[in-house]
Amino acid sequence: MHTQHQEAESFLVMDGEPAITAENEEYEEYEVSAGGVVYVPKRTSHKFRSRSDTRPARMILLFTPGGLDGMFPDIGTPGVRVSSPRRSTTRTSPRWEPPARSTTTPSAREPVAEVHHGPG
Repeated sequence: MHTQHQEAESFLVMDGEPAITAENEEYEEYEVSAGGVVYVPKRTSHKFRSRSDTRPARMILLFTPGGLDGMFPDIGTPGVRVSSPRRSTTRTSPRWEPPARSTTTPSAREPVAEVHHGPG
């Protein structure tokens, strides 16, 4: 488990089937597939793993606000680039539209995680 104290983290699942665990008063695990998004607010302990032993999960991680990317070269060794199969550029699923904005006043505490499942 790890926690970002200044940044919220969003997981955009590109491929595979990760499980993302976030801490509320108890731990909650969210199973996500390609096209899904999980938002974890700052100061929330969390971790992620691939649910498959043969198919790794590929995700784009977004940190808000930005700036955390400067940490990664300091704490690790760059990986080796590997080739992946070419993907078709033909759109096979409908374009994602964001949910309608709520007109109610937000609560004092952010939700532990918001999960938006991809098409399927």
